[in-house]
Amino acid sequence: MSCAHCGKTGVKLPARGLCPVCYNTPEIRHAYPRRQGSTLRRGVGEGNGPRAKPAEATAARPGTEAKLVPQGDKLELRVRGPNITPGYWKRPDLTREAFDEEGFYRPGDAARLADPAEPARGILFDGRIGENFKLTSGTWVSVGSLRVALIAACAPVIEDCVICGHDRDAIAILVFPSLAGCRGLCPDLPADAPLSALIAAPTVRDALAASLARHNASAGGSSQRVAAALLMADPPSIDKGEITDKGYINQRAVLTNRAHLVERLYADPPPPAVVIAGRSA
Repeated sequence: MSCAHCGKTGVKLPARGLCPVCYNTPEIRHAYPRRQGSTLRRGVGEGNGPRAKPAEATAARPGTEAKLVPQGDKLELRVRGPNITPGYWKRPDLTREAFDEEGFYRPGDAARLADPAEPARGILFDGRIGENFKLTSGTWVSVGSLRVALIAACAPVIEDCVICGHDRDAIAILVFPSLAGCRGLCPDLPADAPLSALIAAPTVRDALAASLARHNASAGGSSQRVAAALLMADPPSIDKGEITDKGYINQRAVLTNRAHLVERLYADPPPPAVVIAGRSA
């Protein structure tokens, strides 16, 4: 099946007939109603998508316990019950890492109460704890929500992006560009121009720089502002684990595999390939 919006094939369609990238872009997702007969239940561990709506909150099943533990500016979800695995087979070391001292499993998800005054109304998925990081200032960066905001703000250039900045002074991003979007910004280039040529075009680079500047102007602080970006011609690699089985970008794998590009983002002075927010090519 293909995505109802962009036509992409070969990926799982999580809901509404949309690929993960389109589904994670609010403006696109809201334009497509749910398909009749489908039942999307956003629960614990739904992936790297946007925050669920209150109507999609999930309550713990009978006999299952859940608790929310502060982790930075998020609440880590931990669960325990007869339907939860007791641990890894013959791997006590991994079991110790995955469970807390009370036997609660730690899937790595952040969550929040749909209504703090009424916990029984359920829990909302709130990103991945393992993806979030601190800047050198001590400010926490919520990767999931920032990624979704940037995909929307930087259309049509960005198809997806990876957030960088752990133990750095500022946030920067590695960009997986949209071939169709970049091609639309380059009418003077041949119709079959490769992506490497498109992302080098001043019109594409200027569009990204201007979009980042607009995003930063409305951002709430350093945890949302992006200083620089690097457009990548190589798509995410399934073989290298850069795409999860749900079709999402594996943030950690991309950062590991492309560490040399992260260093390029933070080089001083920045190399010509780096796009600086608000600065024309």
